[in-house]
Amino acid sequence: MIYNHTQHSDYIVNVLPDVLNTMFTTDTLVLCDTRLLIKHDVLPHIPYVQYYDQRVLPILRNTTLILADGLDSRILSYFQSFGLCENIDIIDVPNNPECTLTEIIL
Repeated sequence: MIYNHTQHSDYIVNVLPDVLNTMFTTDTLVLCDTRLLIKHDVLPHIPYVQYYDQRVLPILRNTTLILADGLDSRILSYFQSFGLCENIDIIDVPNNPECTLTEIIL
């Protein structure tokens, strides 16, 4: 059964940690490339767009995350102070606006 989070928020809050642990394991590689979701001609006008990908950090654990242009260690420390982002390996690749993150990795 699929639950609507607005109508079943208590259920979602209780089941979400188990769902995330199932989705993200040590065998999971998470690629975040927000730039793929934004129109190419608009992209240069959005400041700090390469850092939007870091928004997934709080839901991850026991996995590898690949980010373009790095991660401020203070952000990771902040989330970890709440018990989030446990056992995350972060791979930092250079940001190249002309290529997708997948192309850079390949």
